Amino acid sequence: MQTICNGIAEAYEVEIDLDMRNVFDVLENDPELSDAYIEAAADILGPENVSDNNVPATGSEDFADMLHVIPGAYCRVGHTGTKGLHNPALHTRRRAVANRCIHNGAYRGKTFAANLTVRSLQSSIFG
Repeated sequence: MQTICNGIAEAYEVEIDLDMRNVFDVLENDPELSDAYIEAAADILGPENVSDNNVPATGSEDFADMLHVIPGAYCRVGHTGTKGLHNPALHTRRRAVANRCIHNGAYRGKTFAANLTVRSLQSSIFG
């Protein structure tokens, strides 16, 4: 970036003071927790309804900052849509989430926590 600014400054005979700040961190999931969450989702929804090969996204997510402090796993909870119906953009008032999606998400969280508790106990008891 500084090299680009230097070139522009020279071309236009101006001075550019570059002040770059890291505003958004890269979101990096804890691999073990990600696997546990995918396992919990597959237990509830069936493995055919769970995918772990999503294309990485370049959007920002505040959760990334938390993951630098506390290990965790960020996931996308979605649906395949309903054929023939318009699918409004996320974060708009026209977007509606079916109650069953909310229920499934909450149940996944509960199952995920239970699975982690069992794994932690097994690890502490059996090493």
